[in-house]
Amino acid sequence: MLQPGANGFGAALLALEHGAVPLSEIIAAGKVKGIVSFEGDLPEGLPAGVAVLGSADWSAAAAARAESVFLPTTTWVESDGTSINFEGRAQRFQRATRAGLPLKGLDAKYYCGNKEAGAGAGSEADHTPLHPPRVHRAEIPGGLEEDCWRVAARLLERLGGARIAQPLAGKWSELIDLDPEGGGLRILGLK
Repeated sequence: MLQPGANGFGAALLALEHGAVPLSEIIAAGKVKGIVSFEGDLPEGLPAGVAVLGSADWSAAAAARAESVFLPTTTWVESDGTSINFEGRAQRFQRATRAGLPLKGLDAKYYCGNKEAGAGAGSEADHTPLHPPRVHRAEIPGGLEEDCWRVAARLLERLGGARIAQPLAGKWSELIDLDPEGGGLRILGLK
């Protein structure tokens, strides 16, 4: 089974585990008034009455929408984490660079948006930045960036949920000490 996007298989497993339903079904039922997005691609043209209240993302493209709050997060190369590939194999990865340093060598698509129809090279529409500016200073504009799971955990705690100190809890705790240099671990049988 192939899933779109990085860690799509892992996201699908968590959705099944927690009984999640597609966003389109919830919106169609009229149960959504607002959305807080965590590194997620939201559908274009949300219905009237559904506002994007906030976005936690590393890309400034998310901030260009009309959210009331943009929470800067680290990129995947600036954080440790776990990804589950298409065969259900969990693999750990370690950060390659410290957050807040200028990002160099990224593909040009992360620095400039898509050209608008009819926009010529060098035009205003041709140079929409997608990545928050990275300059050497003590604080990133808009606040210090954090791993996305930490931003989500703090928000859930402030909304009355339990404190989350480690995202790999319960049956996922076997993944905490997984060797990033190893072959990973098939997780479909974890209990």
